Amino acid sequence: MIGIRLGSLLQGAQRSGDAALITDVRNHWAATWIMSVARAGVMDPFANHAFQPRAVVRRTDLAQALARLLARVAAENPARAKSWSLRG
Repeated sequence: MIGIRLGSLLQGAQRSGDAALITDVRNHWAATWIMSVARAGVMDPFANHAFQPRAVVRRTDLAQALARLLARVAAENPARAKSWSLRG
């Protein structure tokens, strides 16, 4: 859903490193979006270069991805980030 709904947010956010090397998504229906999300640094592959697209997503992994997305939105629109602050 991140790659589909927030694709414009991920564009231009490519990072270098191992994110481009994911060994288990080549024939997966969501490979394009998985690679986009990984290249943007929103979700990381495992140390063995596997993404495990059929595995259950843990709450901690989802929270980390959302935190990274919110940081990206805040960097692009600081006023919006301030409105999200619990400190008011």
